[in-house]
Amino acid sequence: GNPRPWINLGGQYALDGDDDLAADAYRMAMTLAANPARSLDERVHGHGIAAANLALLQCAAGDVVGALVITGSAIGPVPVSPDLKRVHVWLSERQRDGGCVPRSSY
Repeated sequence: GNPRPWINLGGQYALDGDDDLAADAYRMAMTLAANPARSLDERVHGHGIAAANLALLQCAAGDVVGALVITGSAIGPVPVSPDLKRVHVWLSERQRDGGCVPRSSY
């Protein structure tokens, strides 16, 4: 029921090059972080980190608009992770600059 292991699992899948499994793990973390039984800190940061990582995967796949949707939908009247805000701003800059660098270019 803790989002953090799912975030870590998603990170490992991403390092292994399995973006689909990474995205699934990040989505699970976001779902678990939304549980009102979790602490406010865990809900804010767990969701923020998972959403930021999911958005970065989306951007690396060439979909900066989809990535902005992920981060933008998470920014609202409830507390938001500062990490997620930074990723949203970075993605906005990438959109103006023509997109994200494909993962193969790293």
